[in-house]
Formats: sequence, C-alpha cells, structure tokens
Amino acid sequence: MQKATGVHLKVEAHPSTREALRLSRDISPPKPRPGLQVENRFPPNVVDPFLGQNAAFEIETLDEFLKKGGDAEDPSTVKLNGYVFQGVDLSSISNERWAAFDISGAIFFGGEFPEGVTLSSLKRRGATVWAEPSDIPFKAFRPFMYNQIEVMTNDKLINSHYMSHYDISTRLAQSIHDFSMVDALHDYLEGKTVVGVMGGHRTARNSPEYQTMVKIARDVVKAGFVVATGGGAGTMEAANLGAYLADKTDEQVEQALAIMAADNEGFEGVEWLNPAPAEKVIALLGEVSNMPSLGVPTFRYAQEPPNRFASWHAKFFQNSIREDGLLSICRGGILYSHGGPGTRQEIFQAACHNSEISDDSETRPMVFVGKDYWRSTGILDVLENTSSHLPFFSLILESDDQVEIVDHLVAHAKQKNYRLNDDLSVYTEKYWER
Repeated sequence: MQKATGVHLKVEAHPSTREALRLSRDISPPKPRPGLQVENRFPPNVVDPFLGQNAAFEIETLDEFLKKGGDAEDPSTVKLNGYVFQGVDLSSISNERWAAFDISGAIFFGGEFPEGVTLSSLKRRGATVWAEPSDIPFKAFRPFMYNQIEVMTNDKLINSHYMSHYDISTRLAQSIHDFSMVDALHDYLEGKTVVGVMGGHRTARNSPEYQTMVKIARDVVKAGFVVATGGGAGTMEAANLGAYLADKTDEQVEQALAIMAADNEGFEGVEWLNPAPAEKVIALLGEVSNMPSLGVPTFRYAQEPPNRFASWHAKFFQNSIREDGLLSICRGGILYSHGGPGTRQEIFQAACHNSEISDDSETRPMVFVGKDYWRSTGILDVLENTSSHLPFFSLILESDDQVEIVDHLVAHAKQKNYRLNDDLSVYTEKYWER
C-alpha cells in the first residue's frame, strides 16, 4: 500500500507521569523515501525484502492506534498527519475525543467512525477518505489476510458473488481487495523466509507423496521457514498440515496421518469435498492458530474450498496476481511434488524468474521431490538443457531424502543471510504492532 509522508503522531507534555513517560519515547515513524533507511529491527546482516512493509504509520487495529498515542489523556495533542488507517473500527471512540483529534493529513481506507461522523466532515477537517464499497459481501480495504473462521463463514457467499457480478464497481472493489491482500501478506512476511510447496490438488491423502510432504513441510517449519502453498487440496493440504503439526509430537503426527488417510472412500480425485478427516485432526490436536502455515488461494476456483490447516489465507480474486504473487514470495525455495499442468507451469515460472537474474542475488532453490517421477516426465531434462549455463543451476535438487532437502534449503538461506525463525513462539506475536 502506498505509504504517506510527513508523519507525526506524538503526544505533547502533560503533568501526569504516564504522559511524561510517553513523551520520552520517540514514536515518530520512519519515512521510507528514496535514499533513506527504514529502521531495521533485525540484525544488520539479515536480508529482508519485506522490511518496512509493516511501517509504524500503518494502523490496522484500534488497539494499535491507542498504543501509538491515540489514548492520550488530552486528545487535542493527538496529531494524525500522514497516518494510514486500514479498515480500522474507530466507532467506540467518543465524539468529543474524535472532534479534538487533529486528523488533517490522515488517510482512512474504509473503516468505521464514531456515530454521526460523515465522510464530508472528515474531508472538511483535512483527511483523505476512501469509503468501503457497499452492497458487496467482502471488505475491499482489508488490513489482514483471512483466518480460518472467516474462510469457513464467508467463502461460499463471496465465491457466489464473484461468479455472478461483473459490473465495473464490483471489479474495482475486487482489485482494491487484492491490493490490500498483497499488503497484508507482505506485512506478515516481514522478518520471515518462505518456502513454497507446489503439487497436484488430486494427490490422495493415503498416498506416499501426501504423507512424505507432510513430514517434509513439518521439518521445513522447524528449520525456521514459513510454508506457503496455493491453499487448496492434495499436496497443498499436505504441506499446510505439516506446518500445522510443527509443534506437535511425532506420535501426534502419526495419528494425524492415519486419520487423514482413512474414510476417503467415494471421494477419489475430489477429496476436498470430504472435510471430515481434517475436522477429526483438528478436534484431536486443536484449532489452527499461529503456526507459519500460509495458503494463497483464489476465488476463481469456487469448487475447491481452502484447506483447513493454513493459519492465514491470502485469498485473491485475480488468479494471475495470486500465482505470480505466491512464487514471488518464495525466496527460500520451492518444493515440487507430483502434479499436472498447473504444477509444471509453476516450475517454468520459477525457472523464468531465476533465469532473468544475471547473478545469483535473487535466485531460489528448486527442489523436485520424487526423483523417479520427475525424471520420467522429461521436465528435469528440459530444465537442465535450458539452464545448465545459468547461475541458478546449482540450486536445482532432485531428492527423496528429507534431511538432504531441508539441508539444501537451510544452506541457501544462510548463504543469503535470510532470517530463520526456529523459535516457533515468534509466530504468536502481533506482527502488525511491531
């Protein structure tokens, strides 16, 4: 999202001790302009392309606003010039306090305001306001990705609306939504390194390929990466399940695998229509919460609901944005399991990205899980014939060895000074309040 400049949210002096302490903190946010550095909260040698995405002047919740000075005892000292509010519900603020705030120069994308506050009154006071579109079943100005509760509650309604409304106003709202989703995704990824998993949506839950990917994805998370998939069924579900199981015991992993493999009769090739095994796993081991398990699905494929094991779903209307966006965030590498045309497209999309880099600064590992399978398809032969002279060639690995695969990814991340979070407690933080 475009960041505003000239930012200042500072509480002036007040007799109380609390206000004196607040005054001692410099909460003026960094200004990411060309030639200036955004304050780095990570070690100086850590490379992070998402650093500064979740800047101090992006406000995503009421609680964040209050912590950054919005709860000042004297509301007239709250100056919002340059702050960007993304879908924030401010309706609980009293009209008296709201009237005292200096909102000149503030930007409001959607959100709710105290009773009686109109868009025209906000504009007269110097704010820029983009109102949330009405008469649509989704929020265009979303501050966050979708959690599992939202997906289960709203997905069918949004899909139905998407497939039946083609007017320009709806399409514009969808574009705003997708831009907001990119911003929310990149906010989350600050200080994290992603490994993507690509593979067929028809991979059976009782297949060796599914169960192997569960274990690999679990090990990838335990090594410090975030796992990201297309958010759907088959291999995608397996990888998100593995990430979900990262803090579980080996015995619990085996229990989950056994449950997922059972009771799928009659759903061959369409196991996404059978939610019962996933619900049994969650009933046994707990609801999805904070594990670094991302899904990046699309409303385009309404017949396939997002899987139940991603902590967050960055769901897009435009599938092209979703596909390119998923590949672009996987700087830690991409794992490829058995798959059809979609998976093969993703292989050459990643190869295209790698091949267009003149050095190895932004190249990503490409790991083919299932050596015999990938060699038999001829895909590896084509890839080798077209890339043996390019810098990323050494990052191509074909392997069935879980340890070798994870070691390959970790070695690359360390060589690039990418951040690895092997302490899973980091994912319980409110990343938007950093």
